[in-house]
Amino acid sequence: MSAEATADLEIRGVFLPLNEAQLLLPNASVSEVVAFQDLTPAPDTPEWFLGFQTWRFQEIPVISFEELVEAPRAEPGPRSRVAICNTLGGNPKRPFIGVLLASMPRLVRVTEEVVAPQSNLHDLGPAVKREVIVNGEEAWIPDINAVEWVVQEALS
Repeated sequence: MSAEATADLEIRGVFLPLNEAQLLLPNASVSEVVAFQDLTPAPDTPEWFLGFQTWRFQEIPVISFEELVEAPRAEPGPRSRVAICNTLGGNPKRPFIGVLLASMPRLVRVTEEVVAPQSNLHDLGPAVKREVIVNGEEAWIPDINAVEWVVQEALS
C-alpha cells in the first residue's frame, strides 16, 4: 500500500482516561476538555448521571462512563477533567455530553496497522461498541448514539 493510501486511513484519535480504562474517540468528536467543577445535581437520575456543568453558557449533562457500564469509578479529584463530546442525534437542546475523566486526554494516531480487536472481552452493554488494542493499549470505543439515548432517558 502506498504512503498516500495509508495516510487516507489515518484517524486522529484521543484517549480519554477513566479510572481503570480509557475511551477512544475521534479527536473531532471532542469539542473541549475542561476542568471538573462542582456540578448542579439532577434529581431522580441514575448514579452514573453526575449532574450538569456550565460550559459556554450551557448546562452540559456530565456522566461517569464507568458507572454507566457498571465498572468502578474514582471520585473526582484535582486532576479530574470533563471531556465535552459532540452528540450525533441532532437534539438542539443537548448537542453535548460531558464525560468525567481521571486526568488529561492524550492524542493518538489511529491506523489499521496499530488497531487490533481485544480478545479478552467484557460485558459492557450497549454503551461500548468495540473493545480494541491501539499501540498495545486497551481502549473502549463508545457508542455515542447509545450514550446519548440513555442520557435523554435519564432526563425525561
